[in-house]
Amino acid sequence: PDLHGTPRSPWNQALANVFAQNFAASDLYEGEDLEFIKRLFFIHLNTLKRSYTRQNLETPEEKAAEQDRYQQSKRDSRRRNLFKRRKQACLNHPDLEKYAQVLANAGLFLMSGDESCGDGCSILKMSWRSQEVRLFLRDLDVVHLSSRYFNGKPQPGQWPNYRVEGARKDHLTRAPVGLPQNFYDPQWMREIGEDGQRILKMKPAMPLVVTKSVRE
Repeated sequence: PDLHGTPRSPWNQALANVFAQNFAASDLYEGEDLEFIKRLFFIHLNTLKRSYTRQNLETPEEKAAEQDRYQQSKRDSRRRNLFKRRKQACLNHPDLEKYAQVLANAGLFLMSGDESCGDGCSILKMSWRSQEVRLFLRDLDVVHLSSRYFNGKPQPGQWPNYRVEGARKDHLTRAPVGLPQNFYDPQWMREIGEDGQRILKMKPAMPLVVTKSVRE
């Protein structure tokens, strides 16, 4: 195939026609829809072209930039999944439902990011987030994990990444505004001063409790 030009270049169009005719005549396909076969051919060709482009970038800088984008995409995906799991843990228990909206308001910014390390991920520290919130979110992780067992047996499906405390700090994620006061780290609030605290538009502190009935 022509991986330098467009996916539907004249050469690739001709190749798609030949492939469709040969595939339809083989024992692998019982239908007669050549257009359907060609559509699948071009889908696969697009995948090949992206892979070829990644492997043949012209400069080391471009390769490094592509790798950075790929790693960032994976980090963003893990963060989104972490948010969804914790919010779902709240929605699954009446005693925790009141926290679901707070998590929704804060969104992904309340979730700590991470970096791949070995078989797991190293958690990036967020200086603005309080220890109380960090421990509460960890409790939600436990609640979610407990829901993945039935009669003491783990259920099928993708399980969360193994995460460990890291030493590196997250300097990119800004503190969301409008959260309860106890969501913000006291030392960090002293550092930003009264002007910074006014910008946060903090709400009254909210008790963060995972009740005994939820833990059982």
